[in-house]
Amino acid sequence: MMAPDRSNDSEGGRYPSNEALDTLRSAISRFVKGDETDVCDALAVLAKEAQQRQLYAEHMLIAFKRVWNDMPEVQAIREEPERRRLLAQLVKLCIDSYYAR
Repeated sequence: MMAPDRSNDSEGGRYPSNEALDTLRSAISRFVKGDETDVCDALAVLAKEAQQRQLYAEHMLIAFKRVWNDMPEVQAIREEPERRRLLAQLVKLCIDSYYAR
């Protein structure tokens, strides 16, 4: 059974917020260049917003993957195995962030 899509309910506002998206994009951009310092904080913001809106972890992962797939920095990674490795690492961090709260 699919989880109901409450990602853009008027009560909770847009998910993720523009601020969370900006933070996530910046952190991912630095992450693919080897700087992992802010990515956990950005994912924690995404997780907090998802939980405040009573969204499932799947909604957070969908939002994250949309950002990931749209980023020029990610598209610039020439080696598919490296792109998959980084994505897998970030998906694990997403899940950890969601369930750590």
